[in-house]
Amino acid sequence: MATYNLPSEWSLELCKVKEAWEITPPNPNGASFGEGIIIGHADTGWTNHPELLQGSNYLTSYPVSRNFFLPSTIPSGTAAHFLSGEDLMSHDEGPIRAFDGHGTSTASVLASGEGHPNNPPPAPPPPPFPSYTVPTTAFVTGVAPKAQVLPVRVSSDVELGNEETDIVETVGRIWDTYYSVNTYNKLAQAIEYLRKYSISGPLVPEMGVISISMAGSSFSRILFGALINARKAGVIVCAATGHLISWLPDSILLAGILYPASDPSTIAVAGCDNLSVPSPAGFYSSKVDIVAPGFGVRVADTSGNEWVSGPRPSRNFVMNTNGQGTSHSAPFVAGACALWQAFHGRSNLISRYTAPLLFDAFKHCLQSSARVPSGWNTSLHGAGVINVEDLLNCSLPTLAVIETAASSAGWTAAIRNAPIEDIE
Repeated sequence: MATYNLPSEWSLELCKVKEAWEITPPNPNGASFGEGIIIGHADTGWTNHPELLQGSNYLTSYPVSRNFFLPSTIPSGTAAHFLSGEDLMSHDEGPIRAFDGHGTSTASVLASGEGHPNNPPPAPPPPPFPSYTVPTTAFVTGVAPKAQVLPVRVSSDVELGNEETDIVETVGRIWDTYYSVNTYNKLAQAIEYLRKYSISGPLVPEMGVISISMAGSSFSRILFGALINARKAGVIVCAATGHLISWLPDSILLAGILYPASDPSTIAVAGCDNLSVPSPAGFYSSKVDIVAPGFGVRVADTSGNEWVSGPRPSRNFVMNTNGQGTSHSAPFVAGACALWQAFHGRSNLISRYTAPLLFDAFKHCLQSSARVPSGWNTSLHGAGVINVEDLLNCSLPTLAVIETAASSAGWTAAIRNAPIEDIE
């Protein structure tokens, strides 16, 4: 096995990600490192951070990478800068709120590691794969470094509201002043777009998984419908269960995990630290499916003064060595999902189970292969801590086993085989 002896990779080591990279796929259609799978990344946007893969790995050109958050009331001329695909996260000089890099940090958990063209790996070269950006002591390694990521911007923050009229904040900038609205509707639109996304041609990657690291405190019917559509299409959605932050009302603590993680058509991902201990700040309930690293992890960031780079003098690219939140746990599992689909071959998996049961097959393998720490509370923390090596080594269950499990959980043949109804 290759040696990946680099610092600050405790999350990969804890969950046996490096060992998973070394397993030979079981059939000719299989691939390693998530190659051939597209991960839809619905978040606050992305920045041109050196730790995010460039070129073919990040699908960032407009209109492929879209800004669903952009209000229709902004004149097209002033909005053009944000539709270029260069950088879907807001800039200080524009009307969209400059956020703290949430989408950039969660994206780095998915597939970072190959480096920026302007920041080549130092000499002598690091291990064969993946190669890392400078500085050598500050880097991020994504779970699925060869998966492609399609980032879309659906919100200015991790909070989601119920209606288009829900006002999160008022934003004033040079060009305009307007109300920023973060809604379930925007996220639902993005999920619909991502599950329909395809590239024409032979041997092209397929949309296989969507990572969601934002949530709200109540159920949304339109988002419920979009999640069902994704599940029918064989696009697996991994969602963060949430953790204690200032905007949440105290009453949410009594309700368990947030939505859409609480939806039966998502893999609900809670977070732990480097000792496999679920964070006291996290939200847990019987609806949690799995736990993954999320507290004290290294992520890409866009604040601070350690590394000033990028197209604008004010853009600071840094490595945050202490990322906190289930926002990082969900992309960890989404990356593992990409590894699993690539490893077995997505087309093989769909032939074995059909697209509407791919979610259930992955969930079965994910939970069956989880590591259960001593004293683990399965009624609150799910099946255990994700073990990516064992996930890939997990024997695929029969179709009959998955059909029975799905029907028992309410995902009946009549529901899953009904035609997909597009959500406008």
